[in-house]
Amino acid sequence: MQIGGNIGYGIVPSERGKGYANWLLAQALLIFQERGLSKVMLTCDKTNRGSQKTIQNNGGILSDEYSVEGKIVQRYWIEL
Repeated sequence: MQIGGNIGYGIVPSERGKGYANWLLAQALLIFQERGLSKVMLTCDKTNRGSQKTIQNNGGILSDEYSVEGKIVQRYWIEL
C-alpha cells in the first residue's frame, strides 16, 4: 500500500513522450477489470510529471502524498 500499487510500468528514455505509457496503462486496466477488480492503486514520485500525467489521463485520482526515504510519493486510485 506504500510503494508500487497494483500496476507498474517503465518506458525507456528514448521512447518517452510518445504515448506508450498511456497505452500500456489502459491495456493493464482492461485486464484488471476483466479479472473483476473494481479499482486499482498506483504510486509515483511527486517529481515524476510524466507518470502523474499518465495516471491522471487514465482516470487516476490523487488520494494522498507521503514521504518515503526523503521522497514524496503520490498515491492514486483508478475506478474500473
